[in-house]
Amino acid sequence: MERKELEVFSEASNAAIVRMPGRRFPGLVIQGDTFRNWLTTARVFRTRAQELKDDELLADSEEFLAVLTNLLHHYEKVLSAHKMDLPYIQPAT
Repeated sequence: MERKELEVFSEASNAAIVRMPGRRFPGLVIQGDTFRNWLTTARVFRTRAQELKDDELLADSEEFLAVLTNLLHHYEKVLSAHKMDLPYIQPAT
């Protein structure tokens, strides 16, 4: 882990806006537990697309779900590497 100075444009809860050094545009910071809730919602969308038998909607929801899942896995790996607890409980597998 390294410490860097960030430009902070907003510290709004679940919508902090910061700019990393060397970046042209700021990014949006979303708390891990909120992000995981969004992933759960994306799974609901996929299930509903399956129920509607809407192949286009299903393909879009599967793609979106894959992006969110990969981001969550990255988040979890980074926290684990730094020996930090997750802000949510992992379901039993």
